[in-house]
Amino acid sequence: MALAFRCPACTRGVFNRRVPTCEFCGAELPAELLLMVDEQQELDADAADRAAARRLLEQIRTQDRSRRKRGYFPPLA
Repeated sequence: MALAFRCPACTRGVFNRRVPTCEFCGAELPAELLLMVDEQQELDADAADRAAARRLLEQIRTQDRSRRKRGYFPPLA
């Protein structure tokens, strides 16, 4: 997979567009290579949604394990 964003100073790929400097050479990255504030907020919101879904799934799994320990097995469809 080729990285679409490259540091103009060292031509290495930009792995984290939130960081304002190149992680290899330390050069300041141009603004067009960095994520805009609204893009960062959208990514943060998506990450929060995924984390909430993981917590809910883990809660359901924990309840299911607890019920099975007590001898409850739901009927098959």
